[in-house]
Amino acid sequence: MPVIQCDIREGWSDEQKSALAEGITEVVAKTGNVAIHKIHVVIREARGLHYMFGGEHVPEYEQPEGT
Repeated sequence: MPVIQCDIREGWSDEQKSALAEGITEVVAKTGNVAIHKIHVVIREARGLHYMFGGEHVPEYEQPEGT
């Protein structure tokens, strides 16, 4: 049973998170030849302040224009 963990910044809509989980599930099912009901996706959210790359904090998530 695959458990996929995905860390994202706060700010994604419920619809975006749902689409992300569905897309990840589809890819894992197809790539790993795994039944969809056996795949678990866990999405964890955190502020940009909680992520640091190259010594710099990541900016807060901003919804792309037109979405």
